[in-house]
Amino acid sequence: MFVTRESRTDESQSNNGGHTVGPDMEHSSTSNPIVPSHEMSAENVVQKLHSELNQLLQQRAEVMRHIATAKKTIVGLASLFGENVLSPELQTLVGVGEGNRKPGLTKACRLILIEARSPLSARNVVDALQNQDSEILAGHKDPIASVTTILNRLADYKEVERVVLTNGKRGWRWAEETDSLSQVD
Repeated sequence: MFVTRESRTDESQSNNGGHTVGPDMEHSSTSNPIVPSHEMSAENVVQKLHSELNQLLQQRAEVMRHIATAKKTIVGLASLFGENVLSPELQTLVGVGEGNRKPGLTKACRLILIEARSPLSARNVVDALQNQDSEILAGHKDPIASVTTILNRLADYKEVERVVLTNGKRGWRWAEETDSLSQVD
């Protein structure tokens, strides 16, 4: 509940049980700041914050897609021209080069899908992971379940897309941005 000193005294005197937000409530977001009126209810503030949270989550998903597209482009260029065109910092950022630490499972799944030419099943991703680094799945009782969980989470983040494979099973592919270049000024 957001209340100011004045609204606390007004509320206790009126004893109507209404929750109000005072005019000096601060809101730190840079987008759509909530400017409450003196009599704005807590429910209205929660609704507005809920709406803002949904917008921010959508923006985060879009930013993640932009980042993923940039990384995929950089990895592709490094494949064409050699990793020596990338600075050590950039190699670390995109996860290529010899100097990188062993990637985590989520990062490894991302890289497998980025480099894949077609959609992959969870089994295909597990096989590719084991071919790259047999140790990465060593601590997982059910590697396919672990990878499926990660792939579904990446799909929720809009980094990958869920697809139906030709055999009718679930698959995933890296989410491509169709108009990313047209949006860059």
